[in-house]
Amino acid sequence: MRGLDIVEAVGDGSVSLAELSERLGLTRATAYRLAGALVARDYLSFTPRRGYAPGPKLLKLGFQAQQASNLIQLALPAMDRLAEATLDAVNLGIMDAGMVLYLRQSPSRRRVVLRHEPGIRNPVRHTALGKSLVFAKGPEAWRALFDIPVEADAYGAWEAEMAKAMADGFTTHVETEGERVRCIAAPVIDAGGCAIAAISLSTLPQYVEDSELAGLGPLMVAAATEISRSIGRD
Repeated sequence: MRGLDIVEAVGDGSVSLAELSERLGLTRATAYRLAGALVARDYLSFTPRRGYAPGPKLLKLGFQAQQASNLIQLALPAMDRLAEATLDAVNLGIMDAGMVLYLRQSPSRRRVVLRHEPGIRNPVRHTALGKSLVFAKGPEAWRALFDIPVEADAYGAWEAEMAKAMADGFTTHVETEGERVRCIAAPVIDAGGCAIAAISLSTLPQYVEDSELAGLGPLMVAAATEISRSIGRD
């Protein structure tokens, strides 16, 4: 926790060792040791006679957080309209460290509500969001999610599903246990043609049958395309 205190202390600009020690109530030796560890990991930088300041990794994290915040603000209008039209929850997610990270949800208008809280992570292969983030990347990215040849049979079915997603422009996923939540998703594409995010709609069998799920595809693609255009996609 003291390391985080030091990170917060440099948030407004360079801070000397003496200032760190005084602000945080630490001995100079302790402040020097903690700050030095953060410098070694690139979370802080150190300049003689100026002191400690945010380092490359901290600046990168801040930039990523700002990007995510901007993406959320640009995506929300289309997400809210889709949730209003379908009455179901609409989620926004990105790929982070090989997992799907949920950023925001436009809530369901149904009596039974499905929630994906911001910060939740799920495996790529087991979510419609994850599938939409991956399908446009091609077979090499698809195979990277499997232990071949151990999962060769499972990969064959996945490859066929991804090929269909490329043709359709959206993906689906239906849970086989529990509430049998079913989801449909479409990718958000940036100006460079990369899937930087995806949106998904989550619903339950009492509201949408399996046979009806794919029928929501055009709505998902239209909403994802609207968001893509808002971030610079032609």
